[in-house]
Amino acid sequence: MHRRRSRTVNRLETTNVCSFVRTKRPIWIQLLVIFLNWLGWFPFLVFDANWMCKDVYVGRVGRQL
Repeated sequence: MHRRRSRTVNRLETTNVCSFVRTKRPIWIQLLVIFLNWLGWFPFLVFDANWMCKDVYVGRVGRQL
């Protein structure tokens, strides 16, 4: 049974890898734009969450609950 499950996982991994390899150029460009967008927004979102905790809700950043 374990070997059968392992083969299923390998097939799924192979299918996922093949899907990425066969992806057309416009989709890669869209994925790149989405990645850069998240890369740009992530620091702001983290800072904003810390600011809300510290100034608005009068908490301490990094304090264990």
